[in-house]
Amino acid sequence: MECGDTGYRFYYPFTTAGGAEFYQELELAVAKRGGEYYRDWDEDHQFGFNQIRPGENVLEIGSNTGNFLKRVAEITDNVTGLDFNPSAIEKAAAKGIAVLNESIELHADRHKGEYDVVCAFQVFEHLSQIGPMLTAILKALKRGGKVVLSVPNNEPFFQRFSKYEPLNMPPHHAGLWNLAAFERLAEHFDMILAEHQYYGTRGLLPDVYLRSKLIADVRSLPMRHSVVDKIKMLALAPITLPLSSFDFLIRGIRNHAYISVIFHKTST
Repeated sequence: MECGDTGYRFYYPFTTAGGAEFYQELELAVAKRGGEYYRDWDEDHQFGFNQIRPGENVLEIGSNTGNFLKRVAEITDNVTGLDFNPSAIEKAAAKGIAVLNESIELHADRHKGEYDVVCAFQVFEHLSQIGPMLTAILKALKRGGKVVLSVPNNEPFFQRFSKYEPLNMPPHHAGLWNLAAFERLAEHFDMILAEHQYYGTRGLLPDVYLRSKLIADVRSLPMRHSVVDKIKMLALAPITLPLSSFDFLIRGIRNHAYISVIFHKTST
């Protein structure tokens, strides 16, 4: 579905979004393969960190295991995290970071106008409905306070050649963001879009891979491609490599995987 006011694309019905139990299972599945579902530190974290001044009151929504807030706590004692995953909350506590198992709506009712900065990294793409959370975030912010958000960039990275990427669909992702949606979103709330930044350029070869995957109609994750799938994609390389090279060299298209934005609250 697509919002007629903002162009924000989302999946419906809203019940398709995953809950806390789903993310606990996903975390365990990634761990079994020797990986870590929750990120340590990335460019969007640094982008958000750069917006924070010493002593400011900072709230992070979806703080996971507390990696971002642990770094923020080096410049301010006023840090608070919110998350619904009990496992992540335990790991954050082990780092000395207090993370509350409560919604932003409930938290904002208790802490109206208290925060200078509210951050949410890779959270908004998991939400079925944006309005209630954004309203609560602005309620918790001081006037002039900052909202720092980062999400997967669906123009052009995912939507260009990877519309059926399993992890970019429910129950994992419930919404598809791009810069235009953020720009129009600001028109409907008491905030202005102050800055944005793209990061995570995938480069030419990933572009070739995704283009080949789409043309070959391969919908499995990379680690689950069959031999036949791999052969089909390799056979398309003589076609997809020149096409992707043309896009990169002539048209200047870059597949930035993520986008970060900063909003400033305009009202009291």
